[in-house]
Amino acid sequence: MTTARKGPRHFGLPFAELVVAYGWATLFVVVGVLVLLADRGQLTPGLARLLRGNPDALGPRAFAALLLVSGVGTALRARLSGVVVDDERLVVRTSTFLGLPRVRMAYWAELRGAVIREGRIDLVQFDGSSFLLPATERAAACEAEVRERLGRFHVSVASARDES
Repeated sequence: MTTARKGPRHFGLPFAELVVAYGWATLFVVVGVLVLLADRGQLTPGLARLLRGNPDALGPRAFAALLLVSGVGTALRARLSGVVVDDERLVVRTSTFLGLPRVRMAYWAELRGAVIREGRIDLVQFDGSSFLLPATERAAACEAEVRERLGRFHVSVASARDES
């Protein structure tokens, strides 16, 4: 009996992290639009004078463009971050320092197993290295997908010890 191949499954950031990222993106876009409006003279003259106060500073239009691009980039990175599980590999997409994207990919054949503790999955590769999967919005479904793919390998579940 053959099983139907499922397409890739994407597990994104938890809802709270998405709200924070979209909040920052909205703030960037709103401030960028306000700067553009002030530069055109459509807001109070005091704000326009403040923007033009230092001739050596970055121009208001360039500053607004940077804010708008940063806002869109923040929202896009939040939307693309997460874990993608497919039949051949596992792809982990996160943001590093200053929002630079980082992509880690591991083929299922490269993995020796996984350690699952407190809802977090630590994948162990055959070379002895390991990496922790980020928190996702559907942690139980992500864990089930990883367990299914690593079914023939060792998956250990570590329980929290009572320290009392």
